[in-house]
Amino acid sequence: MAGLGMRFLSKAVFLSFIHGGILLASPVIPGLNGNHPLDEAKTGHLLIEELRCAACHEVPFATTMKLAPDLSEAGSRLDLDYLKRYLKDPHEVHPGTTMPDVLGGLPDAQKAKVSESISHYLMSLTSEEVQVKAMTGDAKLGYEIFHEVGCISCHAPQSKNSERGRSLGHIGGKYQQGALARFLLDPLKVRPSGRMPNMNLTSSEASALEAFLGGEAGKPAKPDVKLVALGKVNFEKYDCVACHTMGNAEAAKGPKLQNIDLKKGCFTGKGANYQLSDDQAKAIALALEKPVFFSDEARIEMKLTQLNCIACHTRDDFGGVAEEIDEFFHTTEEALGDTARIPPPLTKIGGKLKPEWLNKVLYDGLSVRPYMKTRMPQFGRMALEGLPEVLVKTDKLPQVDLPPPNRQEQPMVRNGGHLLLGTDGLNCISCHNYNGEET
Repeated sequence: MAGLGMRFLSKAVFLSFIHGGILLASPVIPGLNGNHPLDEAKTGHLLIEELRCAACHEVPFATTMKLAPDLSEAGSRLDLDYLKRYLKDPHEVHPGTTMPDVLGGLPDAQKAKVSESISHYLMSLTSEEVQVKAMTGDAKLGYEIFHEVGCISCHAPQSKNSERGRSLGHIGGKYQQGALARFLLDPLKVRPSGRMPNMNLTSSEASALEAFLGGEAGKPAKPDVKLVALGKVNFEKYDCVACHTMGNAEAAKGPKLQNIDLKKGCFTGKGANYQLSDDQAKAIALALEKPVFFSDEARIEMKLTQLNCIACHTRDDFGGVAEEIDEFFHTTEEALGDTARIPPPLTKIGGKLKPEWLNKVLYDGLSVRPYMKTRMPQFGRMALEGLPEVLVKTDKLPQVDLPPPNRQEQPMVRNGGHLLLGTDGLNCISCHNYNGEET
């Protein structure tokens, strides 16, 4: 099964066609570009969730859609010129984006006017609490951080030409000065679904990443009042509100997804154009034709693929660090080998860890591997809801009864434990700190 997942959609997410000399990519879901466990129907189900099909259509099964970015303070962080270009042609400006081109059916001149008006409307959405402060960052340090803390698990390494992960070529000029660093410090505020997780960066690390990724920063722009009013109308008219919540505005629902003609609409790029590959469209169609029943184990597989946990972790026979990015996983304790630089396997993790400890790791950022340079991301409660519980339920191990030693046996058992921990036993202390002492 894992073999099928590895083959299906591994390269397809990057294919497409040439448009104006630009290679346009299909939507990139990082977890589908690795050794994932999903068959074709489950892949289609995942795509329906990640592309937010249920925002416009009724679907024949329960879905937990990825939320679109919060635009309520877009004018305090984004660049006006970038917004104009992106809204006019999202697939050219950001190849691989999961946002559809909702203006694709308009003539070029009208498309330019509509995208400009919506851009001015978004630039009017600011907050007095948001103060964009200039931060001086070290681009060289940013390069090192990017390739060391785990960014390359979802984004293409910047040190080589790579087809892996989401491209960041669009970042230059997207943000106002200081705004990218602030976003990196708390990405869940803007993207609460955790697809861009919190990497536990310091302010200096975030500003260094901004210097490395951001290029020439955009500048705050005063929106045109008339265009703001028109843009607000167009924001609702072209159903941007279907994905981006804005006040009480609601989008009209389209036909039931299972009733859609696969030769029309979003599947062909004539509706909301997602730039779907043939394989992606086929997978979605199969998921609609044969809705999948998700067992607890299948729910785990889906979530680990959605959040791309499998880029760093293995579980059973799927996941794991790809050969292409293995070189970027480092440790401060080389003598400990791969176990000190590669994140641990998740096979039976729900049976291994106590529920309280699992919650601390997933929700509170608990870390017990200070020597591992790759960081455990914080995806947020919304993204992880139900995962700890289903892991504990699925991975439950048989109870092993260990009767406590009697009073006479306690010294012998305690001394035996110390012996096993030490250099004359299993030598646990060569890798693990113990009783407050460094190894």
